[in-house]
Amino acid sequence: MKVFMILCVLFVGIFSESDRGAAWKKYKSDFGKKYSSDGEEAYRRNICKASMDKMDKHNREADLGKHTYKMGVNKFCDLTDEEFKKVWLSGVKVPNDTFATKNDKEKRSNRMSRAMPPPSLDLRNSGGVSAVRNQGSCGSCWTFSAVAAIEFAYWKKTKSLMDLSEQQLVDCTYVGTGYPYGGCKGGWMSDAFTYISKNGGIASETEYPYKTVQRTCLASNIKKFAQLKQTTPYGKVATDDNSIKNALYNIGVLT
Repeated sequence: MKVFMILCVLFVGIFSESDRGAAWKKYKSDFGKKYSSDGEEAYRRNICKASMDKMDKHNREADLGKHTYKMGVNKFCDLTDEEFKKVWLSGVKVPNDTFATKNDKEKRSNRMSRAMPPPSLDLRNSGGVSAVRNQGSCGSCWTFSAVAAIEFAYWKKTKSLMDLSEQQLVDCTYVGTGYPYGGCKGGWMSDAFTYISKNGGIASETEYPYKTVQRTCLASNIKKFAQLKQTTPYGKVATDDNSIKNALYNIGVLT
């Protein structure tokens, strides 16, 4: 019995290592990964293995109902947390007026429908949520967040889901404002909404495609597709669960 148990443990260990080797080869192929030396590859493989182990543990727990989502492998698997933060996260600081004040809450409450939200809601099933996109190495997450909210609002009104231009916001939102960040250095969704409402709208993705870099603003040369009236009631929502659920149900995608 002891011999059988030891053999089982060894077999599981060998299978796991073999499985990881296949997963590593697939990872390199899927994401076009190449390394400068065998030592560099071994280092990156160990980082990715630790990430995969964490992912597997999480997904097993998700199967048991302990989590509401599952993890998967992406191109960042071979980066340490510190490397990811340094390369991919913005240094933009959160302004003091980011969160809703009592006055903001009262104004939003007055504008919002009193309809009570259902026990559960998944806006992905509505038909108004666009596909996940990749911002690349540009710190433009704020534009993707703003555009997703506008796309849903447009869909809610027209029942037509359109891909709108993040690149226009990257190139144009902070032109002439003196803001030290902006573009690929980070920005704010509220500034994107203000820009769109003051400058005649936002183009489609086809008209003004995403380039992962900040360029000269071309807004004057393109057709504006969706418009935000300056009277459109966009604003802040309180961060408690009930306020967020109410806003998701009565308004839609939040950012």
